[in-house]
Amino acid sequence: MVNVFSEAPSLREVDISVYTRWISLPWIQLTHLRLSKIVLSECLNILQKTLKLEVLRLSDLDGLGSNPSRPHVILPSLRTLSLSHDPDTIIEHLTLPALQTLGLRSIDIASPTRWVNIGLRSAWPLRSITTWEMAPNARDICLRSLPSLALVNIYNSNNEHDYYDSLVNLLAHDDQFLPALCSLALHSFYVIPTLPLPLKEMVEMVEMVASRWNGKRAGVSKLESFHLAVVRGAQSVKATDKLRMELLPLATEGLQVDIRIN
Repeated sequence: MVNVFSEAPSLREVDISVYTRWISLPWIQLTHLRLSKIVLSECLNILQKTLKLEVLRLSDLDGLGSNPSRPHVILPSLRTLSLSHDPDTIIEHLTLPALQTLGLRSIDIASPTRWVNIGLRSAWPLRSITTWEMAPNARDICLRSLPSLALVNIYNSNNEHDYYDSLVNLLAHDDQFLPALCSLALHSFYVIPTLPLPLKEMVEMVEMVASRWNGKRAGVSKLESFHLAVVRGAQSVKATDKLRMELLPLATEGLQVDIRIN
């Protein structure tokens, strides 16, 4: 048994990527915890002891198959959760009544009802999400399941030219999709260098922002800020200039617009 940290009254943050049965820690006092490359059941057993957690980061967990005998954990103080490189199995076992911020990296969305259910049982004040390396379909399913989100930050990690097409379409035409959205940041918007400007994607992007800004959609919050980072390339300068010009009337009216080249 490793117990060198068992009595450490100032210990608040721990990063673990080994099997923890032989490690004795003052779990109850921790506020920040990162767990990686451990078995899901072990992860849940640890979380049962860390009821003061405020920030939790989980990645590369093992043993993620369905198992109803696993414990259910309520983390009453957790305000930030990050999940990386896993299916979303673990959220079936969590209730997070204080969660405000969510980060997802390369997460498989096996079932949208998981996200709906955790939101219902947690009654959380979730307002912000950041995603990286998410397939467009998984990203859109997850976002649809989280209607309270006000701040959305999306990274197009592979610089795919059509990565934002479905998202922009949903934001433009579906009033049930992210109805509380106030701030939208899209990173690595790829401009195809061989096609003339304006691209169809650029036109649709401007139309979407305008429709979210004008406040004429019932039940849909007015967009307050829009950030777009364009991938550096042959037409990136022209593209950013064109987008700024198209959105200038909205910026003049008060929309916060930030368009730049990565």
